[in-house]
Amino acid sequence: MKRRTLAILLGLGLLAVFAADVKRSSLWTTSDEPLHLLAARQMKSGPGLVSNFEHPVGMKLLAAWGLPEETGPTLLAETQAGRKAFPWLFGVLVLSAGLLTARLACEAAGVAAALLLVLDPSLRAHGAIVQTDVPMTALLMASAALLVLVKRPYVAATLAGAVYGLAAATKFSALPFLPVFLVAAALPLILERRFALSLKRSGIFVVAAALALVTAQRVAYADTHPDRIRAAAVEQLEAWGQADRVPRVEARFASLPASIAAYSAGLELVDAAAGPGIRFNYLFGKLSAKGFRGYFTVALLVKLLAATVLLLVASLALAVVALRPGPGTRRRRVLLVRRALFPGVVAAGYLGAASLTSLNIGVRHAFPVFAFALVAALGVLATTFRPRLRRRILAAVVALSAVEAVAYAGREIPFGNVFVGGPSGLRRVLSDSNVDWGQDQARVFDRVRKGDLGRVGVASVFVDEAEAIRAGVVARPDGPGMDLDAVIVSVHLIDVAAALRANHDDVERFRWMKGWLVPMMDELEQRKTRVEPLGDCYVVYVLR
Repeated sequence: MKRRTLAILLGLGLLAVFAADVKRSSLWTTSDEPLHLLAARQMKSGPGLVSNFEHPVGMKLLAAWGLPEETGPTLLAETQAGRKAFPWLFGVLVLSAGLLTARLACEAAGVAAALLLVLDPSLRAHGAIVQTDVPMTALLMASAALLVLVKRPYVAATLAGAVYGLAAATKFSALPFLPVFLVAAALPLILERRFALSLKRSGIFVVAAALALVTAQRVAYADTHPDRIRAAAVEQLEAWGQADRVPRVEARFASLPASIAAYSAGLELVDAAAGPGIRFNYLFGKLSAKGFRGYFTVALLVKLLAATVLLLVASLALAVVALRPGPGTRRRRVLLVRRALFPGVVAAGYLGAASLTSLNIGVRHAFPVFAFALVAALGVLATTFRPRLRRRILAAVVALSAVEAVAYAGREIPFGNVFVGGPSGLRRVLSDSNVDWGQDQARVFDRVRKGDLGRVGVASVFVDEAEAIRAGVVARPDGPGMDLDAVIVSVHLIDVAAALRANHDDVERFRWMKGWLVPMMDELEQRKTRVEPLGDCYVVYVLR
């Protein structure tokens, strides 16, 4: 790789860190972050890690690293401190994807991959917050890059395996892709018919991954007594109504080290929390308790930059055309396998697995699909077009993506591409953490501080209650009969209420929501004197 290309990719990695760090300071606390920060604070200066088993320890270790010894004076201050390490993981993702694409496809494609990842609004914003999705994607991509870039087979297997283990310690969904990475580790030696060495290399990968995972778990739980870990895991399972899983989990605590048993308990909680009817899923104005099989495909089509979507779709069509019988078919097949098979299998496998789940709550869960599909797509492009035309296509895609990203600057998490008419049109398709995750609460508090709304209530998926009270919010309404002059409502709750009216599924969570949300929205519609939009995420109802 040319030194100039390497320097450009390093610069883009640092640019990614800076871009995500800007969002770290501008986004309000999002709905999941308080729970993650609580676990990080327990490790940093509390009683030890006794909460949030639904997520492995990687994210909590990263957040604990950024936290000061004393709890911040406000939730927002604590959040911004806990986010410090996360922009660096976004930088790792950009650099790793650029290096991997440069090696598999060409150097121009590597630079384009890094640029497109930096530009993507959803990915950049989520790269700033305390969550598992971008860190796991970054670690999986780094593991893949190490397998391909490091020339010494055993060194590559050791380093890539250790990074893969850290990915599994960050999010449980990294685990199912171990076979794909093992094949990628062994394939070069298999092609050389060095079967014994290929098995040895795969074994090194597995051992390194296991050691990294165990080490992360032990570090996180080092200051927590095993009995407290077991009791906390059992309590959370019972809180989810999963008492039947408790004997199985307690047996693991009796036979395994507590930190490893805690990982197993987390897998049980994930399975329980993602069951049908536990949460509601929204797509095209309808609700489902069992998820929508096409949800993540649709989410990627409308949440990624439009030019990037066209690139991904076109590359899939080009791959099909390139594999048709004809002159040079064998050579094209070999090139496609070398350049696109590994990232393409990861992307397709992740999309398929995500689509089978009963939980659709945001495009962030499909970030690995986007990142690996982009690498594969650029590999297909490098196989299909001559260098000059390829560079022109890449330049056009990057330029169009930059124009769209700049046009919607400041609206990164509720971002919707031009196919749906921007962020405001996104709600016709998706209404969940793609639209309102609490990130835009500063607008709410600034609007209340103006003082012209009288007694104000806020109904939202998540509210920073301490800051809301300081701003002058007097209530969090949860039904009709409100003694208020104005109510600021999350657009997500407005959309869910409309979908609930048309839904007849006999699901406990739906019945609960119908019991308070629908009557509340009916009263707001009856009493409103005017309706005032408040950014992409909220609506102000001024009442009689």
